Amino acid sequence: MPGLAYQLGILIAAPTNTVEFHVEEHVGYQWALAGFEIVTIAVLIVTLLLGKERKGAASISLRPFPFRLESHFSAEDRAFREKDLVKAYVATAQYDVSCTHRVHHSDSGCKMTPEKQMPDFSKLTEDFVYGSLALSPVSATQAGYHEHQGVKLDEKLDDFSPSGIEAARKFDAGFHDRLAAIDQQALSAEERADYQIIENAIELSLLDLQQIQSYRHNPTIYVEL
Repeated sequence: MPGLAYQLGILIAAPTNTVEFHVEEHVGYQWALAGFEIVTIAVLIVTLLLGKERKGAASISLRPFPFRLESHFSAEDRAFREKDLVKAYVATAQYDVSCTHRVHHSDSGCKMTPEKQMPDFSKLTEDFVYGSLALSPVSATQAGYHEHQGVKLDEKLDDFSPSGIEAARKFDAGFHDRLAAIDQQALSAEERADYQIIENAIELSLLDLQQIQSYRHNPTIYVEL
């Protein structure tokens, strides 16, 4: 529903400039602009009268899972469907990490051999996606992730203070080290692709934080918050 509302908003707003231009020819620029403002305010008032904003309603979450699947599905079917819904959310995350939450089967491609004790890559991808969103509350709210480890993200803005920048740098450096502990040869082809996506995202973020420093030189970041 949030995605549909967003697309409908774009569709409705698309012809605004053209309509405003034609109205300006007849009543002048000031009246054309005032007319659009009046219409916008009127639509906003009607929208507010129709109902309250449900800030706490998550479009998707991991724990507890918010979807109530039909009872006629078997437990195994519900597990697979819930994991597909989680994958749909992850695809909208800030770094677009195509994380896959898998049900482990008995085939060799889906489980680790006992001899190789390696960090859980699925856990790493999950931590990275949700941790990244928590560092950018604005993006988290847009993606439908409203709470992280008990912290309400809807009420926060991205933190570009020195402490916030340092927290982001430590986050990226920590996941860089966690990735280094993963044996890529032991991963499936899909997991190796996820590994590369996460690694590229971390390197890009560290490049921006340490060298480009767009938070110092690009005022658009703060305007778009």
